[in-house]
Amino acid sequence: MKEMGEVARPWLKVWDSEDFNEHLASLKRMQERDAIIFLDFLPEEGKILDAGCGIGGACHLIQEKESREIYGIDLLENAIKKANENKREDMHFSVGDITALNFPDNYFNLVLSRGVVEHLPEPEKAVAELSRVLKKGGILFITVPNKHCYTHRLYRWFYRRIGLWKVGKELSMSARELEELCSKHNCETIESGTFDILRALLNLFTLPDKQNILSKMALPIRGLIYYTLRDLLKTRKTRFGFMTYVAARKK
Repeated sequence: MKEMGEVARPWLKVWDSEDFNEHLASLKRMQERDAIIFLDFLPEEGKILDAGCGIGGACHLIQEKESREIYGIDLLENAIKKANENKREDMHFSVGDITALNFPDNYFNLVLSRGVVEHLPEPEKAVAELSRVLKKGGILFITVPNKHCYTHRLYRWFYRRIGLWKVGKELSMSARELEELCSKHNCETIESGTFDILRALLNLFTLPDKQNILSKMALPIRGLIYYTLRDLLKTRKTRFGFMTYVAARKK
């Protein structure tokens, strides 16, 4: 439990400072550039789990597309508090540990884990739990940073060196490595790849302090890249996207 506390600590300030409406608007911008892939795998019926839901923005995107009963868990009480303040009907948010989920076996039709397992001391333990609560034939959807996204690796290395990296441990994986991890836990890949190559490029013009004068100077460059390339870079077939994803069906 102490290790999980270390995982959660860097995110306390992130969710304390995050405005829900701005967060949801940011997710919708990601949706525009084909970076919200899990919406392609919504079940026709049944329950959905977002494991590591933060303040619940992704659950709202799901509800806007399909009316489903959605559960969200996160380690952080401050994130869950905001999620509950903004929740809609058929949304259930609670504090929980992705490596010890408080749900019965074979309970969900879709289980999401987006940008979570890479921060954990035992990623495989989390994937085993996600598979346990997933129904046979249900879909497990996982994303982690892409091992082959060299701009993000450079970004991460640089900010660790200058002491401004904010999210603790972060593991990167290739699509094949993530497929193998899911396969170990009875989930067979139906689609995998990378996405959001645009964010990979934008990371070259990102500074962690948004009030920094250099950050403000970089904003026009980021805007130019975004609006020029967002349609050209809607692809999942490159090796170099920001995130790796796997959608896998439980056998």
